[in-house]
Amino acid sequence: MDFTTAGDTVTAEWVWDFHRTDSLPVGVKVDWKWEIVDSNGNAMVIDPKTMTIEDDSQNWKSVSGDGITITWFDGSQSFGNKLLNIAKDSIRRLSEDAGIEPPPEILIVVYPDAEMLKEAVLFTSEWVGGMAFPNYSISMMGIAPGEDEWAAEVIPHELAHLITDVAVFNCLGTYMPAWLSEGLSTYLEGGN
Repeated sequence: MDFTTAGDTVTAEWVWDFHRTDSLPVGVKVDWKWEIVDSNGNAMVIDPKTMTIEDDSQNWKSVSGDGITITWFDGSQSFGNKLLNIAKDSIRRLSEDAGIEPPPEILIVVYPDAEMLKEAVLFTSEWVGGMAFPNYSISMMGIAPGEDEWAAEVIPHELAHLITDVAVFNCLGTYMPAWLSEGLSTYLEGGN
């Protein structure tokens, strides 16, 4: 920790190095608090603080319904509404097919292409077109206006990752093997 003192004021700073912990998705809320212990061992915990990880390089739009929020910046309101309808239909079908309740709130962050998506998240594979972050109920995808077929494929695929992860969550820290997760998500896309 780096501390700066000026009179009765102490300033502290901590930098989160995502290269050590992995990246966080756009839209995730981060909570933290400081515990201050003086040289006599007296401790004080400050009130918790919250911040949301944002990509402020764009003017984002959003639309919500049935616990799902879509955010995007390239395309009209009808584009966002179309993505929301695909997501709502996908969640309904995935819940029925898999017999698993989805998370109560889901955020889908849409970039207009995979390159912009990869720039927004550290450590992505070159082939990525969508990413699920089940721990946060967030998915990020690269979908341009007019890419209706791609949207109908990638949205249910990434939502399937979120829903199947609910079924396998455990306190042991074990996860579904990647081959099974991808296989289930591909199957649950529908149309197969």
